[in-house]
Amino acid sequence: MLQSLLASHVRTTFNCMTIDGDTSTSDTRLLFATGAAAKRGQPTVASVQDRQLATFDGALHDLLRDLAVQVAKDGEGLSKFITIEIGGAESWEAARRIGLACANSPILKAAIFGEDPNWGRVVMAIGKSGEAADRDKLSIRFGEHEVARNGQRAPDYVERAWWPTT
Repeated sequence: MLQSLLASHVRTTFNCMTIDGDTSTSDTRLLFATGAAAKRGQPTVASVQDRQLATFDGALHDLLRDLAVQVAKDGEGLSKFITIEIGGAESWEAARRIGLACANSPILKAAIFGEDPNWGRVVMAIGKSGEAADRDKLSIRFGEHEVARNGQRAPDYVERAWWPTT
């Protein structure tokens, strides 16, 4: 059961993180059961659907997400950490592919590093993902800043507001 829970949560945490698009040969996740709870009289859990696991399952996901973020933030030369949120995709897997296409795009990474809100680079990465996307419904935000709405520049978006005055 632990292997099943670990695999499920690694899929949505560690396997959704990327720095350079490569797979590390030294990253390992291990989860152990010692049997100590049974010795203290705790009832045996018979399946991953057991309601007794609900709290543990949620805490395990939170822990693995936190560890994945820590691993990413510890990356060599890391100067920015971003979270990509995808809504409206055809499936979770489609959203994951779109998110990873954005996160692994060198040109989008350059825009993020340079703090250039070039939303065209996001559109390019979404298109490169191979997933269905309706450009007329596409909206993009960089943090609190909406830069595109319904496939067009957002009405309130002013690029110069991002740059310091000199």
